Amino acid sequence: MDIVDEAISYFKANVFFNTYEIKGDQDRTLLYLTLYTHQCLTRMTRATSKDAVLREMYQLSIETFKLPMDSGFPISSFYSQCGSKREQDELRQYLLHLRQELGLRLAEIVCATADGKPSKWWLCFTKRRFLGKSLEGPGAHART
Repeated sequence: MDIVDEAISYFKANVFFNTYEIKGDQDRTLLYLTLYTHQCLTRMTRATSKDAVLREMYQLSIETFKLPMDSGFPISSFYSQCGSKREQDELRQYLLHLRQELGLRLAEIVCATADGKPSKWWLCFTKRRFLGKSLEGPGAHART
């Protein structure tokens, strides 16, 4: 199981955590992916078919996003600053790849219903925020 599969598989349990102990970089990546999974599910509420979900996931993955250590990132205190512009660019590329992969895999799981619509048993988790944080801005649920 890779980090993307781990983030998806443990999302439903992790979303109930009020605290999270970080033991290494893998935990930091899992934190980011858990927040991103919540953001994906929030965006999926706009879609009514698997094709629409896939388009929404692709669009979300390529949108401009903050790096975890940037000010304004919900849990930036968990991350240390990058040493150089090159490291920031490499991190952004890595996170972009993770975002695209997670969106594709999550869409396959969430839309694995008989009618191809997103599963309400996954979408119900949009009401619960991991560590009380979200990558979506204020009022994000009002747009859905």
